[in-house]
Amino acid sequence: MKKNELNKKGSIRQHFIPQFYLRNFGDTIYCYDKKNRSKFKTNSKNIAVKSDFYGGEFEEFPSLEKEFSKIESNHSKAIKNLIEEKNYYSLNHMDKLGVCEFLGFQYLRGEQQKTDIKSMTDVILDTMFHKIIPKELKVTLSKDNIVAFQLNAIKDFRKFAVFFFNMRFIIFENHTSIPFWTSDNPLAKQNEYDKHPFGTLGVLNRGIEIHIPLTPTLCILACDPTVFENAPEVKWMYEKKVVIRENFLQLRSSSRFVYSSTDRFHMIKSMLDNNPYYRKDHGKFEYFKKKTGKNSMLISAERNDRWDANDGELMGKLDTWMSIEEIEKINNDKELVQAAKLIRDTIKVVEASITHAELLLEAVKKGDLIAGIRASIELGKDVKKGKAILESGVDLFNKAKALLTPEATKQREQEAKA
Repeated sequence: MKKNELNKKGSIRQHFIPQFYLRNFGDTIYCYDKKNRSKFKTNSKNIAVKSDFYGGEFEEFPSLEKEFSKIESNHSKAIKNLIEEKNYYSLNHMDKLGVCEFLGFQYLRGEQQKTDIKSMTDVILDTMFHKIIPKELKVTLSKDNIVAFQLNAIKDFRKFAVFFFNMRFIIFENHTSIPFWTSDNPLAKQNEYDKHPFGTLGVLNRGIEIHIPLTPTLCILACDPTVFENAPEVKWMYEKKVVIRENFLQLRSSSRFVYSSTDRFHMIKSMLDNNPYYRKDHGKFEYFKKKTGKNSMLISAERNDRWDANDGELMGKLDTWMSIEEIEKINNDKELVQAAKLIRDTIKVVEASITHAELLLEAVKKGDLIAGIRASIELGKDVKKGKAILESGVDLFNKAKALLTPEATKQREQEAKA
């Protein structure tokens, strides 16, 4: 066996949305495929699941599906109590923590997180190398490295739970004949404050709203506690257009599939016709790609009861609702620094290897043997560095797996309680 190589048990179906959550939308769930513009009937076992989504199962580590199930058991109880109470602020302290952990866990574990990792690095690499690398030789992260980065993020889901715990929560009760939809990316992010060209859909961005349907008649909104400071704890929805707006957010957030308790999917065809971008099966790295046509269903147009502060007061202020000092205190993590360094080192090696390959090609054309040998030596060094970085990526993957063992999980739970 090679160094850092693991014994894989074989392929396994791995859910990226917990089944306890999906079952809240019924034993039978209707699924709309926005790529093929078709719908079909299924159940919670057969949706939001992919083969080896988290890299599969290995003999050296416990089953991720089983470890995730243990974590989800606490989340399940908290969400059940929230559905019964219909008010986040009526929950006891442990249930509030459970709800926030569920949100933090889902925020990091889903398909969109994996897509965003790839999209972000692709944008960086394309920006750097689009003039010197042919399109057919596109530089991108490997699937294993993307999984490694995601697992490394997942182990710290309680840090994101702390961010959610400091947010404002509003419950939407649906009293119309149109049910709330959910999707394969149920944490639908929305922000009406334009900070162009900067992104506004991070959990700490000022003005952020994160909408999560809990049942066909219940939805929870986690939002910026400064902008929405005076928002009601519970809001009853009697107008269909407000429910349609919530469902549009799920359609926009989804990677490909939208789920419902009925097969009607009210207005979904017109939503897709008016917003062609959201028909595609891809990630939405919305720093550059968020566009809305004149005839599209504008989000803010349906908001006659916005609870926002004065726009002028927000302009020019810090772009986060939590202070930098508080964020650094929560997010002081050596592994995250290591992951960021891994990306930077990869970019440097790719850049150097391209330079040396160009020098080698130029030397061959000129017939300059000495220059060709020098470029070949440097290119060989680049290959060795690249191999070392790949091994670091495997180490990061292994470390992330190890941090999800029962012992490590129990230790972090004790630290969180303390």
